[in-house]
Amino acid sequence: MEISWEPLSNLERNGPNLRYSVWWRRQGAGEGWSNVTTAGAKHTVHDTDTYVPYDIKVQARNDFGHGPESNVVTGYSGEDKPVDPPIDLRVSKVDSTSANIHWTPVDPTSILGEFKDCTTGAEASLLKVLRVSQEQRTKGFYSTAQRPSGVLGDLVPYSLYRMHLVVANHAYEGPPSNTVEFRTKEGA
Repeated sequence: MEISWEPLSNLERNGPNLRYSVWWRRQGAGEGWSNVTTAGAKHTVHDTDTYVPYDIKVQARNDFGHGPESNVVTGYSGEDKPVDPPIDLRVSKVDSTSANIHWTPVDPTSILGEFKDCTTGAEASLLKVLRVSQEQRTKGFYSTAQRPSGVLGDLVPYSLYRMHLVVANHAYEGPPSNTVEFRTKEGA
């Protein structure tokens, strides 16, 4: 877990040998505070569990004394790769430029981090002269609903799409869901 803060400016130091005392403790564990003193504006805590909340506070010190402690803030230890794929990906209401998608969500504890989104995968066109940009091949959906769904828009008419879905936190994407194929209708 990396703890960082805005360092004091030269005008705010008010004395020589500026350093920071940093405290942290795991929330709800009944543990005392761990602490370290550092000259820099960040400290890395090693050997933490994956994505658990910590209470954190910082205090500036110099050779003349110490400043006030910061407010206690909540920080989280690092994220890891989500372990479960979304399941039962399916498509409905397909027209020439859009399709509705539905899936069964993953257990939130399997995300191993803060939920970012569910992202769809690739597509292929039936028209050989048409190239589809990377932006059109992926789309994110933010949904924590019990029965999540979304609309894929800006699809290419008369095209075959192969699609999967992955869950992502802010550091990693998880394994892909089942792959579904569908064809958009002719039209403009």
